[in-house]
Amino acid sequence: MMTPPKFPDGLPSRCLLVTGPGKVELGETRIPRPREGEVLIRALRTCISPGTEARVLAGKEPAAPPCPLIPGYAMVGEVVECGSEEPRFAPGTRVFCTGTKRAAHNLWWGGHCEYAVAAINEVVLIPENLDSLQASIAKLMAIAYHGLRLSRPSPHETVFVVGLGPIGRLSAALHAATGARVVAADLHPARRKAARAAGLETVDPGDDLAAAFASVAPGGADIVVEATGVPSVFTACARLLRRLPWDDQPHAGARLVVQATYAENPALPYWDLFDTEATVLVPRDCQLRDLAAVLKLMARGTIDTSGMVGDAGSPSGAARVYAAVRAGEGPFVTSAFDWQA
Repeated sequence: MMTPPKFPDGLPSRCLLVTGPGKVELGETRIPRPREGEVLIRALRTCISPGTEARVLAGKEPAAPPCPLIPGYAMVGEVVECGSEEPRFAPGTRVFCTGTKRAAHNLWWGGHCEYAVAAINEVVLIPENLDSLQASIAKLMAIAYHGLRLSRPSPHETVFVVGLGPIGRLSAALHAATGARVVAADLHPARRKAARAAGLETVDPGDDLAAAFASVAPGGADIVVEATGVPSVFTACARLLRRLPWDDQPHAGARLVVQATYAENPALPYWDLFDTEATVLVPRDCQLRDLAAVLKLMARGTIDTSGMVGDAGSPSGAARVYAAVRAGEGPFVTSAFDWQA
């Protein structure tokens, strides 16, 4: 059994610190004792969200607090101490949380930290048969799952996914699990190759996204998932939606699911949305129920994430790892730091 540490002035904790545009380093902060209704967690793995954290590193994340700040929002760890009598969170219990809620540094969002203090009602238990490395991608998968819940695909429908970073790849896998036909596109050949190896159908977008998809699915898509975060791609995605015939039959309009965030507002492609009677869905992050659901899906083997998240090793190599992830290098769509390495 773990012995709760004694730290009247706060527990020293290693953490990743963004100290300025393009600068990330391993530093130290202090984490307070857990209050009533909180748990203290020792990190095992923290997963990188490449798109979001790239914006943080570039200084382009809206409303981010001043540097230095602790980034990240995906942590798998073990309970060290619970501030309440709560049998579910006994010391040594593995849980998922988005990071520490309190520290001696600014948080955005406090995930890449050796220790975290989090509210009991904001952590999720991890199934015993699920590896900590694979579980670390749960937050990204939950975001994709939240979009799936909003898009409500049917087995007879066609889904286009644009962008095969973590959210796009996970969204493609989740939509395919419903029986829908999924076709995905990405400029990176390695990402397309990895997606095909996982059983997904892919196309090379080249210079004409619409022509690339039309070559394999000329009727357009019932659902288009935009997962790049590039404003011009959002506009192009509207042209991929299935057009409605001008007749007197009942038809459901297409859905455009925006599984990305933008540093600036994209233009609204009105006439393309008009011709498809499209519904634009903007999933707002995820809910705790989504996290619990995707952890169960992974534990059951319904969605296999074994080829998606790589071992980033010790957080001391963070600068190198971030550069590689942003460049799309290697076979994985993201990586997770090992805080016990």
